[in-house]
Amino acid sequence: MAKLKKKKYQYIPNIVSASDLQRKSGKIIDRVKESTHPYIVVRNNKPQAVIIGIDQYEELKKKQREWEWMDTMEAIKDAKKAKKEGKLIELTDGLLARWIKEGKAGRG
Repeated sequence: MAKLKKKKYQYIPNIVSASDLQRKSGKIIDRVKESTHPYIVVRNNKPQAVIIGIDQYEELKKKQREWEWMDTMEAIKDAKKAKKEGKLIELTDGLLARWIKEGKAGRG
């Protein structure tokens, strides 16, 4: 049986400059693999990127898919309810064009 490696947990963020990341990338990657805490990459003292371990990335992607699925199911439920109540309107080409022109397309 494979021995599980214990992960390090901490609450203070790891901050690394972009130049240090270039010079010490191997060491930083090793630290990220052993930790559950991200590294925040800064340039000119402003956060630019976050480095996380693959396990955390996969967990975030899983949660994202779950949230997207829940949002989709909620939208379907709302649409069925609106249809039942007679509140749906047909989205004709003209209405769609007006909706896009007014900048409403793509907003949540």
